Amino acid sequence: MVKKGKRNRRLQGGAAALAPARPPINKEDIVKLKMKKSLSFLFKKIRIKLKEKWLNYGGIISLNKI
Repeated sequence: MVKKGKRNRRLQGGAAALAPARPPINKEDIVKLKMKKSLSFLFKKIRIKLKEKWLNYGGIISLNKI
């Protein structure tokens, strides 16, 4: 088994190296990102449902335009 401290340090390596390149994040940006993610998640669900429906009709709607 790997000691906990060492494992965390190894995992953090990549993130710590990337972090300085990013500008500091505003609270609003975080909210926007979360909204975007949840929206895209919802659309994905809808898309899958529509896909199942439209496959029976030979895919009348192009799924990309939804």
